[in-house]
Order: sequence, then C-alpha cells, then structure tokens
Amino acid sequence: VAVTRSMSVVDAQSKLAESLGTSTESIQILARAGDLAGVSMSGIEQATKDLTRRLSQAAAGAGPAADALKRLHLSAVELSAVPLDERVRMINDAIEEFIPSASRAAVMGQLFGEEGSLAMARINGQTLDDAIDDINRFGIGVSDRDANKIEAANDSLSRVGQIMTGIGNRLAVQFAPALESAALAFSNLFAVQEVAERTQGAFGTAIDNTTLA
Repeated sequence: VAVTRSMSVVDAQSKLAESLGTSTESIQILARAGDLAGVSMSGIEQATKDLTRRLSQAAAGAGPAADALKRLHLSAVELSAVPLDERVRMINDAIEEFIPSASRAAVMGQLFGEEGSLAMARINGQTLDDAIDDINRFGIGVSDRDANKIEAANDSLSRVGQIMTGIGNRLAVQFAPALESAALAFSNLFAVQEVAERTQGAFGTAIDNTTLA
C-alpha cells in the first residue's frame, strides 16, 4: 500500500514539475512547505501555474507581472532559470525587502493571482528551509531520473489495468446471453411457483368451504 501510494504521488508531482518547468524535488519541497504553512497543494499548484504563465508574459514585456518584477528588481528570465521553490523564495524575499507592507498583497496578486497570493504569502524563507530540512532528513526527495522510472512503472501498471478491463469486457459479452437466459428462467420459475401457490390456496379455500357446508 505504501509503495502504491508513493508511486501515485511521485507520478503526479513529476508531471506537475514538467508542466511548470522545474524539478520533482522542488515540487516536493513546496508540498512540504505547504503542509507546514497550512496551505493546500491545490492552492500551491494553482498559484505556481499562474506564476509560470505570468513570468512567460513578463519575459515578452507584457502581463500584470512585468510591473511587479520591476519593483522587485527581478527578471522573468532570472526567475525561470531556478527551481520553483527558489522562485518563490526570491519573490517573497524581494517583496519583504522592497515593497511596503500595505502594497505587498497587490504585488503578490500580480505574480500569483488574487487567490494564489494569499497562499504563497504564507510560504516564506524559513518555511522553505524547514521543508528542505525535512525532505533531506526523511529521505523524501526523488530525483527527476528516479521520478521518470516511477512514471514508466505507473504507465505499465495502467496498461495492465486496461488489459484486465478488456478481458472483463470480452467475458461479459460471451456470458451475457447465458446470464440473461438463466435470469429469465429463474424469474419464470418463481412466477410459476407463485401461480401454483395462488391456485392451491384457492382450491384449498373452496374445499374447506365445501367441507364446512
């Protein structure tokens, strides 16, 4: 059960890492940081997807993140070159250094989206350090190479599942007529028995009445 669960989780993390242009271990660090900060993985996923899309826009000089990055003295190219957990760290550190408290929520919203900004504001440098420490101490981190092995194994297992589904479908087609006939015969048997019981009951009542008369 533990192996199956781990394979499923790592497979999902690896696919998410690929879509966000980062490493599997970086996603694991953010997931652990979310646990420590009370932020759901779904919230982290949405926020980082928004960040990735907005950094791409900012690299072309467009989108809401372009102005925010200027204020933070960061560049989209610079951020995109580091793992995702480091991107989050660099952004949060720069916000704390360059942006007044009253304006921080707005800048976070420009980078992570309105909903995502609330989640990512709770993942600061200390939380990331604690997450990295846990990842290393408990041996949770998985390299991209090992994650690819797990993905391949999961794909093979899913094919086995498809094969079993196909076998089940074929057997169902073969047995369906026989099962239908058996079900009809069973239903008819009970119908005949019910009629017999009713008839026997009627004759019994008539005989009893005749005898009494």
